[in-house]
Amino acid sequence: MGTGASLDVYRLLRTVIVRLTEALDYLRTILAHKFFIFRDYLRESTNAGMRHVVCY
Repeated sequence: MGTGASLDVYRLLRTVIVRLTEALDYLRTILAHKFFIFRDYLRESTNAGMRHVVCY
């Protein structure tokens, strides 16, 4: 009984850890994607601002 219960707990913990790792990877991917879009937006707006300054 004792070994079976501890084995189940171990298996459950391992599953939880794997799920957490997957969730963190997923979040990191989403955040990185949003960050790249934001960075590109900043770069574009900066370039547009520079062109605006150069034109005048």
